[in-house]
Amino acid sequence: MIHVNGDGSMMTMPGTSEAQNPSYLAMTPDGATLFSTVEAYNDEGLNPTLAHSRVEVWAVGEGGALEKVSSLDSNGFACCHIVAHPAGG
Repeated sequence: MIHVNGDGSMMTMPGTSEAQNPSYLAMTPDGATLFSTVEAYNDEGLNPTLAHSRVEVWAVGEGGALEKVSSLDSNGFACCHIVAHPAGG
């Protein structure tokens, strides 16, 4: 995942080396948790022909650093939209 700075330059977000092709993101109102969808993966990583999808949960730390908390198979294909509840979950 990348962050676009105010001057247009980009930087890789700290702690996102584990993120494999996140397609949709949703953050809790308090900014402490980020949810992402991954549309296509298998045990070896991304594979568009085996389009299982999953939801990943990230804790947002100091300076926006991300730490993966969990990952759950969606039991479906091409999971593409996600939303965080206004109450924070």
